[in-house]
Amino acid sequence: MKDTPKKILVGAVNRLAEPLVRKCIGSFCPIFMIHRVTEGHNSVHGHSVPYLSQCLQYLRTKKYNILSLADLADLVEARNEIPKRSVVFTADDGFLDQAQLAAPLFSEYDAPMTFFLISSFLDQKIWPWDDQVKYVINNTKLAFIDALYPCDERLSVNVAPLGDERKKAYDSIRSSLKDQSQAQIYEWLPQLFAAAEVQQPAVAPANYLPMQWEDAQKLIDNGHLVAPHTATHRILSQLDDSDSRSEILGSIGMLADRLKGASRLFAYPTGRPTDYGSREIAILKEAGVKAAVSTRRGAVIGASPRFELPRYALPTNFNSFIQCLGAFELLRSGWR
Repeated sequence: MKDTPKKILVGAVNRLAEPLVRKCIGSFCPIFMIHRVTEGHNSVHGHSVPYLSQCLQYLRTKKYNILSLADLADLVEARNEIPKRSVVFTADDGFLDQAQLAAPLFSEYDAPMTFFLISSFLDQKIWPWDDQVKYVINNTKLAFIDALYPCDERLSVNVAPLGDERKKAYDSIRSSLKDQSQAQIYEWLPQLFAAAEVQQPAVAPANYLPMQWEDAQKLIDNGHLVAPHTATHRILSQLDDSDSRSEILGSIGMLADRLKGASRLFAYPTGRPTDYGSREIAILKEAGVKAAVSTRRGAVIGASPRFELPRYALPTNFNSFIQCLGAFELLRSGWR
């Protein structure tokens, strides 16, 4: 198969620009983020085991350094040079498939991974609000959902026919909920289920199961890292001071109580620059956290702020994955 013009351009930029980029800013390291893992093919439901294996095999063949996030955080804190051709992998939320499918694969390639856990999810007290929204959209038999958001604004979305309209509806509801108070979001969810005429499960359905605390400890015992991702995955900037502090410290405390060797790292829910601020960073520093990751797109450089480390969502296209390893995507993300 012939290389596409884009692939040729990316390759040329990486070859020509990378030495200049390294000379100007030093070495850089992409952090990749995944959420769900499947045994079949890449899809909206997650990254497949064969695809992840392809990525890891490429990294090992090309002699990349697969670092732990803790090691990268140490380098950034000390302002030490990041080894060339370094890469880090993380997984958010704590789903069962991460422990059953991702962890053994990454262990096979001797690739440390950092798993960020929602503590109340593992305690089976909640399952993430955005996944509950997705469940509603995927299971309603209605063609239209009409309700009120927690802020009392009208929620009106078209969910017919199946396919793109449902994805648009999910994206629309999730986006709106991210930008309003989340203090009572779990108390509000039954209203959405009722409006969509979907029975709300008492516990997370099979496709949304969390790993168990025993699974999390096994991850640590096998050389991976486990760290907090808040108590209930509510967006911190949309909470008052007390709730934001409780989300952070509650998750840190729960992991410390339940696990031996939890890492002093943190991931902000949804992770946009608007989803956290100086208040949250101060709480993390007070709690002795070493570094935190966001979802701001880009690679980590030596001067990156430790409590706002950028990440790439792991692409589902292999060429796009390779693109994120080089200077091309770093320059493009910086330009954005």
